[in-house]
Amino acid sequence: MDGQDVIIAGAGAVGVCSAYELGRRGARVLVLDPEPPGRGCSFANAGLIVPSHCMPFASPETLRGAPGWLFDRRSPIRLALRMGPASWRWLRWFLLTSRGPSAERRARALHKLSNASLDLYAGHAEEGLEFGFRRAGWLHVFRHERAFEQAAEEVRHLEAFGVRTERLGPEEVRRMEPVLRPGTVGGWLYPDDAQIDPFAFVQGLAAAAQHHGVNIEQGLEVTGLRVRSGRVVAVETGAGERTADHFVVAAGAKTPAILDALVKNLPLQPGRGSSYTHSGSKRMIRQPLEFVEARVVASPLGDRLRLTTGLDLGDDRPGPVERHLQWLRQAAVAYLDLQLDGELESWGGLRPMSPDGLPLVGPLKNWPNLHLATGHGQLGMTLAPITGRIVASLIAGDGHAWADAFAPARFGI
Repeated sequence: MDGQDVIIAGAGAVGVCSAYELGRRGARVLVLDPEPPGRGCSFANAGLIVPSHCMPFASPETLRGAPGWLFDRRSPIRLALRMGPASWRWLRWFLLTSRGPSAERRARALHKLSNASLDLYAGHAEEGLEFGFRRAGWLHVFRHERAFEQAAEEVRHLEAFGVRTERLGPEEVRRMEPVLRPGTVGGWLYPDDAQIDPFAFVQGLAAAAQHHGVNIEQGLEVTGLRVRSGRVVAVETGAGERTADHFVVAAGAKTPAILDALVKNLPLQPGRGSSYTHSGSKRMIRQPLEFVEARVVASPLGDRLRLTTGLDLGDDRPGPVERHLQWLRQAAVAYLDLQLDGELESWGGLRPMSPDGLPLVGPLKNWPNLHLATGHGQLGMTLAPITGRIVASLIAGDGHAWADAFAPARFGI
């Protein structure tokens, strides 16, 4: 790939991983983003690397739970789609794939992809990149017997894909996590899941990519694309055009705006989520937790505790959702015996949600030198390294065994 030029729009986890893999192969790469690397959704998420979380959002389970979410004003999951043509098309695809028999096939694909990504994270850690990588496991905590028993059916599906699980009684859960309040009825442990500091990872890998010759320019936002003779020839920015041979749009929920002149009704919707990060607590949880009934994830990051929740589908407003933050405060009090009176930082971000729950990775049908790397939903950090490797393989012309499952061509684009 000597001498080949690639421009990447987006310096989040996916964009930086793509830049690193391309730079490692010898490509001359330029990454453009209005913010420093990792300041978007990579900045304040839970930092979980979770092959166990492989059931796609578009699934029969989601359809069964949707009515309760939509009509409960307190729910952290809400439908906020603006019902124009793009939203109707997205919702139609979502309903078709949720009801079909393909959910298991897509779950298996996500599990394979997630495990490959986990291996790449481990490799980065072994090479000396410091980002808090540890195979801490992920403990799902239950406070109601009915929910605990209902979870067993999903666990059986996951075990069929090769996910390791451990069922824990209330005393075992309390021994594993002493700061949980009384009232826990049991838990499911996914011991192979891992945790990272997401911002540290993106910053560290960005520096590693620069050692391979990657140029990262912050303060420049890609606003559009210029085409000629069936190929993209330049990106448009506030500082003029930048030309290259290949282009990668890894701009998360901003991707549809960049592609608007080329692809109408791109099958992506924003999913707005929120987090609280507490620092200064004298006690800390030992490992990542999910408070299942509350739909809240708790992650220990050194002396910080990060709580995350929320999926307001179709809401593209910036910043955290006050309803989410209230939900997080209530969950912290209900589940944890901690004095969270230190510094507090709230955050909100937009996840790019595809209608079938799989990312969109690969070239567009009508623009073969334009690649997408987006649509990862709630698995952006989990899937970032393997997405970068797939992108680099496709641009190099090597192909990739898993590329077809995630190709944008499945939506006719």
